[in-house]
Amino acid sequence: MINPGTIIFAIQAGIKLAGKVRDIFIDHTHEHAAELPVGDLAGNELESAAVDYFRDHPELRESGGPMAWVKTNADKVSAYRAIMDIQAGKPQDVLSLIRQLGGVEQANTGFGARPALQRVVGLVAEIGIDYFALHPDKLGRNNGTRQVLESFIRNLDTVNFSESTPKILLSHVMHASLRTLHDNVTLLDDDRRLQILVGGVTQSLLEDYEALGSAAERTRRGDLIQRIASSIVRGGAAAFTGNIDLFMPADATAKTLVKTTLSGVIAGIDGKEDLFTNESLELIYKSALTAVAENSTIFTDQKLLASLIRGTVTALSTPQASKVFGKETVSAIVQSALLAVTENVETLIHADKPEQQILADTVTAIAIGLGKRLAGGATARDLLSKRQLVELTQFAFAEVAKHPEQLLHRVDDDDVKTVLAQIIGSTAKALGENPKQLVTGESFLTLVKSAVQTGVLNADKLLDLDTTSVRDNLLFQITQQAVEAVTTHPDPRRLVSRDVFVAIVTGILPVVSANLENLLDDSLKKPVKATISAALELASGKLQNHVNGANLPVLIECLLRQVLQDELTLTETATVISTAKLILKHA
Repeated sequence: MINPGTIIFAIQAGIKLAGKVRDIFIDHTHEHAAELPVGDLAGNELESAAVDYFRDHPELRESGGPMAWVKTNADKVSAYRAIMDIQAGKPQDVLSLIRQLGGVEQANTGFGARPALQRVVGLVAEIGIDYFALHPDKLGRNNGTRQVLESFIRNLDTVNFSESTPKILLSHVMHASLRTLHDNVTLLDDDRRLQILVGGVTQSLLEDYEALGSAAERTRRGDLIQRIASSIVRGGAAAFTGNIDLFMPADATAKTLVKTTLSGVIAGIDGKEDLFTNESLELIYKSALTAVAENSTIFTDQKLLASLIRGTVTALSTPQASKVFGKETVSAIVQSALLAVTENVETLIHADKPEQQILADTVTAIAIGLGKRLAGGATARDLLSKRQLVELTQFAFAEVAKHPEQLLHRVDDDDVKTVLAQIIGSTAKALGENPKQLVTGESFLTLVKSAVQTGVLNADKLLDLDTTSVRDNLLFQITQQAVEAVTTHPDPRRLVSRDVFVAIVTGILPVVSANLENLLDDSLKKPVKATISAALELASGKLQNHVNGANLPVLIECLLRQVLQDELTLTETATVISTAKLILKHA
């Protein structure tokens, strides 16, 4: 087991030598332990004392001893001066610490003349010197940064290193951990969680790097790790803090969870890294950790998580989806997908068919619904900001989690014929060529949400899934009749604002869905349009003192219900007026 105190001693020694960064070298053979090169810092006046010191402690220079490299009197002077400098700066049993340094346990043999762990221990000491030479105040005995460093060192025993392990990877992870956590050690307020996080992240990144076949791939992955190291440490720390109970099983299990989750995230974004910022990857890793921790029996390995992320990213990156979503929304939608899975894993991931990409299919359905194939000129898409697109996707994920079979029916046959795509497309297309006169981006979202919630309950009647033209859908025709009514009526009082229009449509959709028989009767031409027009006539004529924008949608909803149930004939003016007064009285 590596002793963190030994490495920290080496770091302190290196910092004190000549007051700046100096390397810590580890002997490169099994026959030698760690060496501390201290340089030629003394003159002849110390030679006698140095010779006497090493005469009194011959064990230091024995083969395999911590200072076996000391051969000449000049070597003795250099080593003795360094020991005195260290002891003067921090009184302690320096001789005991030097002996500890020589006792670093060697592990992972089988790498020839340069054991991997032995090399890495020296490397960690060297990195530590680099960092703490610039931040000497952060190496105090009770400092949070020292706690992080000790945790990092303890994990070296559990990480599999090979000859190809590059210095830069360990450097990035270690520096990121120190930078991120030294002032926020309460994010991981005990050493156990520190070890789980730092150890899992380190092992994941090293194994991922070493699995790459070409130098070009390794260079590219090394650049990515350099960019995201701090982000994943922060994201992991935030996930631990917010879900402490989830990350306190046996240490081995928790560390494996951290490792496989990060491996899954990196595999999921492979080739699409440019779509993610450091901040968005931090959030994605936090969300992924939470999703996997809460559903560890489903996410048994990194492949499922990687497939989920990759499938969603791929769906967002198709030419059709790119025109609708844009690359700016990719990271936010991937995070939304992870949150949706966390809460609805039982419906979004089937245990017997984990390869199904339900969320990716949802993204595709939205893109089709807002794209040219269904929405026409895609003018409705132009209403939506990036934030609103993400909000629409989050809503769709939640609805698909409730009704995956209904909303994504026919996805294997034709993506255009899915219920979700048809509902969104019908709503967008019905608004016509100038939807901005009827809705804002926010109110369009409200309209789509209402259409989805109504349509999924009666999809076989409101939609014709045997065609790819939304004009054949009753849902389209209902919304279009409402559009025709409000755009052709002069509305002198200007009652029908964008919000009122949306309230009218969201009010009549459930009414029509539950009363389709007369809507399909050819003898009653466009009952939705006729009812809305009649209500607008009353609002601008005989009942203008009774109707306003607030109660107009209620009036239209109640009149339409009676029309569709054969309880009211719109040509009977007196009856319509009396019925309307009664409705308004109770509105």
